[in-house]
Amino acid sequence: MRFPKHPGLICILGLVAALGPVQLFGQDVSAASGDSGAVTNVSRSGDTLTLSVGGDRLIVQVCQANMLRVDRLPEGKSSPHTPSIGTTQWRAVGASIDTGSDPMTISTGSMIVKISRASGRVAVYEGRGRLLVAEQDRPEGSKGGVAFDTAPGSHFYGLKGWEYLDDSKGQMEMFPAGDAYRIKAGGEGNTGGSLLWSNRGYGIFVDTDRGDCRIKSPASVLFSGLSRADVEYYVIVGNPAEIQSTVAGLTGSPPMFPKWALGFSNSEFADMNETLCENNVRGYRSRGIPLDLYTFDFQWKAWGEDNYGEWRWNLQNFPNGPSGAFGKKMAAQGVKLAGIMKPRIHVDTTQGHYASEHGFWVPGRKPYEDYFSKKLVNDLDFSKAECRRWFWDHARGAFDTGIAGWWNDEADAWGDTWEGMEMQQALYEGQRAYTRGRQRVWSVNRNFYSGAQRYAYATWSGDIDSGFGVMQQQRERLMCSVNVGQERWGMDTGGFNNHNRVTGEEYNECYARWMEFAAFVPIFRTHGTTYHQPWLFGSRAEAAATKAIKL
Repeated sequence: MRFPKHPGLICILGLVAALGPVQLFGQDVSAASGDSGAVTNVSRSGDTLTLSVGGDRLIVQVCQANMLRVDRLPEGKSSPHTPSIGTTQWRAVGASIDTGSDPMTISTGSMIVKISRASGRVAVYEGRGRLLVAEQDRPEGSKGGVAFDTAPGSHFYGLKGWEYLDDSKGQMEMFPAGDAYRIKAGGEGNTGGSLLWSNRGYGIFVDTDRGDCRIKSPASVLFSGLSRADVEYYVIVGNPAEIQSTVAGLTGSPPMFPKWALGFSNSEFADMNETLCENNVRGYRSRGIPLDLYTFDFQWKAWGEDNYGEWRWNLQNFPNGPSGAFGKKMAAQGVKLAGIMKPRIHVDTTQGHYASEHGFWVPGRKPYEDYFSKKLVNDLDFSKAECRRWFWDHARGAFDTGIAGWWNDEADAWGDTWEGMEMQQALYEGQRAYTRGRQRVWSVNRNFYSGAQRYAYATWSGDIDSGFGVMQQQRERLMCSVNVGQERWGMDTGGFNNHNRVTGEEYNECYARWMEFAAFVPIFRTHGTTYHQPWLFGSRAEAAATKAIKL
């Protein structure tokens, strides 16, 4: 078993936080004015204030000593939380609250909150009195959103990562720009979320599944086009590691992966069957190269066949798969197995007819031709609990016969924020219930949105190309993933495609250096349209890769 010695999350975030100067300043919100209406009524329940502001209701709650929840309800109307929110239950903080002053104040050991009586606007200061964020009074473009004055000199991180073909040009910081940054899960390889944080000691988490964030300047931020009827956001005070830890408490802490998930994984989109897999495993073992996980693409399953072929072993490629004999043979050699899963199934099949009869298709999405089977497929609606249970019920047979991990592919294809998360929710909740919580879950997925991590959810950067330039750009993809709260990240080491036509010694050298890089990221895997075993890249690359895997 290999345990990667990569830098911890605190070290990564600490390096990012070192960017930018520190400037002390202050701002008083007691004189704020505007057309939002004055505070006309205030009630208190524990650490929560409920205020009437004009015709609206405002809820201000101290969730933790360093986290404030603000919920603005137009005409008092609320809306459900998005799936990002993992908990709404908080222990009493015992905040010091003064509703008789102007501005009204809330104090904890970590922050001071001021609420203007004239406008109901909220400002948050760190414990020593330095302003972090203050609501602006209905700035242009803030309808359906919220805008803030922020600590001058702020450097901003979070919100988004990069899709697999993007030219990221080393960018990890969210710079002031005329165009807004989209709040979404994103397409292939992207990691998105509604967290924006700064090196100046604060983060802002907005509960939404879409919208825009425009960083107008280092001291001004606008969130707009949000998905909920009420605008709910959280301000978190602290250093980067404290911000990330607090947001994980809000959106759900990631469960621990199995030990083997910390090791090295071999994967390929190439011809694969039982004999080829056994030969490759023998190649690793005979050379003394560690291997913990073998991941299969389409070839493991009876894709395109009737009678639930999307979940069944392919008898032609893996004759000993359905009995479990093949899985046991690999397990005896210390190798776990993972299989690709898709969010779609074939329409003109027993399983397709069942999905039609029970309303399991994504509403409004029409059948389309699958690129692998060349048959009609459609996508399942994983937002329905019944559909998720049905999906797991048929995946259970594969789990019982050796498929220990889930590679969820292409749930990002339609741009739905929650599709990937809810697909893995089906497998996570199903497996945990089936094993009565005794067996940990592992999955790797092609995008991310805040909250998905609580379903044992890793992300990889998509079907990237080969070459040193592509390898270099994985650095900022990793860092941006960490910045939105997803540190369980990996890549197709060596490159999935070779459209750059890298060949010869350059190709071998790139593979060797890429393996050395990959040994220090959380998810260590090779994958490509060709075989990526270390011994196929020459003796020098094999030696470098072997040394990296053994770290």
